[in-house]
Amino acid sequence: MSKMLFRTAGVGLVALALLLAACAPAAGRATVQFEGQAEDIIGAIAEIGITLQPGSAYNFYSINSIGERFITLQATTTGGVSFFLGGSTTTLNFSAIQNGDVVTLAASGSGAGSDDSIEQITEQLTVRFPRVR
Repeated sequence: MSKMLFRTAGVGLVALALLLAACAPAAGRATVQFEGQAEDIIGAIAEIGITLQPGSAYNFYSINSIGERFITLQATTTGGVSFFLGGSTTTLNFSAIQNGDVVTLAASGSGAGSDDSIEQITEQLTVRFPRVR
């Protein structure tokens, strides 16, 4: 009976360890630095963002909120997909911090295709603005 108790406790501890590991925060996305002005970079993100979709089941991104140093883009599933499979939203957040002539850009996203969309936007910004790192 004591062997069974130890075995059960061991399985429970392993399950608990796996559960805690799954809840640990993921590593954050690295920031990117560009030469330029924060307002210009945020404007470029707006121009680029509205031409992208996180996937064929989604509408194009629209600007949810925008300021001189931030922008939030959002895309929702198309009407037909939402009707049959339920609605879903993808959100992208960009923040720009100005330090002299260098802008540090931080990005985060949630929902399907958000990582790919952030990569696409960053790649297109690299064509428009000199990248520092």
